[in-house]
This record gives sequence, structure tokens and C-alpha cells, in this order.
Amino acid sequence: MAKILYPQVITEDLDDLKELERYHRYSHLFQRLRMLRLLKSEQCSNLGEAARALGYSWRQCQRWFASYQKGGIKELLKSRVHERGRQELVTPKALEDLKETMKMGQIATISQAMSSLESVMASSTLIPMASVNS
Repeated sequence: MAKILYPQVITEDLDDLKELERYHRYSHLFQRLRMLRLLKSEQCSNLGEAARALGYSWRQCQRWFASYQKGGIKELLKSRVHERGRQELVTPKALEDLKETMKMGQIATISQAMSSLESVMASSTLIPMASVNS
């Protein structure tokens, strides 16, 4: 595999990277910028060294650099926090219907709410019943 010449591949100016790093210093995006700066300034000669300096895995730094190569600084700084975590088991429509039914006084207990949701979800192909019952 050919050696990547990071100072040439990273197109941003070192001063610009430092400024962006300062701007994002209290954000989870800070380390991504620091990785670029370390590689651009040649303080680290490869992703492995940068990973060790940052305290991240080589694979994580590789993902960050791949995203940089794909779309530049804009892609690297794209936050994906909202994509993490468990997905909702109840659709927004089912939740809204449940709230309306509760307002009308037809559901008063958690047990009744669960039964209502189970019947709605059973008719839906989006979520298997095992997910609702666990």
C-alpha cells in the first residue's frame, strides 16, 4: 500500500486547523480536528501515531480520515450524535394516537396503554411483537 503524504492530502492550512480546533475545543469534534492537525504538521507521520497521541483506536482515526477524504472538513465535522442509541419502538403516529385516546379518557392505566400499543403494533409490519413485549 502506498504511503499517504498527509501534509499534501490535507488541504487546509495549519493555522486554519488550529483555529477550528480552538472553536470546537469543548465539542466531541475536537479530536477529529486535532488528528488532522497532527498529521498536517507531521507531529504524527501516520494514523497509528495519531491514534496513540489522541487515545483513540487506529480504526476510529481511519474512519475519521476516510470521512475527511470523502467530503473534506465539512464531512469530517458532520455530527452523527443523533444517529446513536436505541431506536424508538413506537412510531410517532402510534404515540400520537395513544395520547389522543388517553385525553378522551379511554385509557387510564399503563396496562391499558400497553394493550393499546400492542394492538396497533401487531397490525404494523414495522416492528415485530417480540420487540414490544421485551
